[in-house]
Amino acid sequence: MKLKVVQLNFGYGGGSASAYIYGPEPTNVFDRRPHLAIHINFTLHRDRPDFESATQDLVTLPIDTATPFLCVGFLSDPPMHADRDLSWPHPSEYRDNLTQAIAKMVSVAIQTSDADYCA
Repeated sequence: MKLKVVQLNFGYGGGSASAYIYGPEPTNVFDRRPHLAIHINFTLHRDRPDFESATQDLVTLPIDTATPFLCVGFLSDPPMHADRDLSWPHPSEYRDNLTQAIAKMVSVAIQTSDADYCA
């Protein structure tokens, strides 16, 4: 499974992201490569927030000066499939990988900034 974060917005204690899981390579240059689009939002918290485990994941960010929590919400779970003929992975197969990728990106953004991002 090839998971690629294609867009990330972050600032003021939260943000959003889009990721794709790509299907098989197209057979010719005129075909588009099928993909499954996954859209998420996330918020940063100083204290452990309540969260809905069916549609959200919670991860602790490894930052030296603080230990913030990142709450990641999957906006359409299960996502809508662009091509229903293909066999797409179940959300449980990619949710943790995507959550960890977003957590790493947000950690780097926080550590390279002087702003206080936590709500």
